[in-house]
Amino acid sequence: MIFFTDAKDHSRIGNADRPVSPEDLREEQDWQRKWKSYWRHLDEIADRLGAKAYEFFRFGNNEKSLRAGFILSLNIGDSIGLDEKSYQRPKFWRGPSTVALTILNYEKTKLHSFVFKRPRKVLVDTPSDDPLCFEEGKTLGRIYLYEICSITPKYLSVEWLLDSGGTILIEFEKLTYNCKRAKVPQVRSRRF
Repeated sequence: MIFFTDAKDHSRIGNADRPVSPEDLREEQDWQRKWKSYWRHLDEIADRLGAKAYEFFRFGNNEKSLRAGFILSLNIGDSIGLDEKSYQRPKFWRGPSTVALTILNYEKTKLHSFVFKRPRKVLVDTPSDDPLCFEEGKTLGRIYLYEICSITPKYLSVEWLLDSGGTILIEFEKLTYNCKRAKVPQVRSRRF
């Protein structure tokens, strides 16, 4: 994280177990300054993100529902989205590498799909030190915070901080973002 490196520390502000101190108020003001700086950065790279992705990262971070969203899938490969017929074509493997991430919002009403094309770095890290919030063999965790930044004139970086303490970091050239309504089956109540 570039703008929110101390995001884990911010979670203690406003803790109901203790009163808010003057130090907490200073930290909150610093946190607000970081957000404003991040928004200015997003405005600077808006043309590299595309309209939908810019809208999501600029205004969607305030959306409570994705903040505790569930990671449904993380796919990395050279032939994501190809069908079996494509495998018979010569040189099918020469297409650009792709990373696809799908997240279901907390309310389970929206599916957010991110496709990162031409990645140069992909890192999935689960914590192994204290505070250890990750139970081995369990989920990676839910979304705690995320940011997207320009790291070079050619590459962007997106980092997802998870409530388990884990991280997903992807450096890439191009991003495609889509959001659609999730079709959640209705549970029928039994009548006796």
